[in-house]
Amino acid sequence: MNKPDALTLVIFGASGDLTRRKLMPALYLLYKAGRLPRRFAVLGMARTSYDDDRFRTSIREGLLSFVRPDEVDEKAIQAFLSCLHYLSADPSEPEAYAELRTRLEEIDRTIDNPHNYLY
Repeated sequence: MNKPDALTLVIFGASGDLTRRKLMPALYLLYKAGRLPRRFAVLGMARTSYDDDRFRTSIREGLLSFVRPDEVDEKAIQAFLSCLHYLSADPSEPEAYAELRTRLEEIDRTIDNPHNYLY
């Protein structure tokens, strides 16, 4: 199966333990192995009051804790972290989805993504 040329992955509850312990380490390893699209982004959405930098710091800490030491590649981690974005919003509130759409459009412009999303 061919992988898409561009993809934005949206993770709801992105500040949680599942994302930090399981999802991001798995995505990092796929990224490092070249198994993700060339133009790839992750938009994490949760109620936690993070910005992009704080989210990336949290994920970096998780990667260093939950990825085997022999799989840690600082250059690959930095490149992977640059693909991560965050939206602080409550997914149970309808207005959050207008914010989500706006943020996705911003990311689309930076990676030239033709609205190819995975939720």
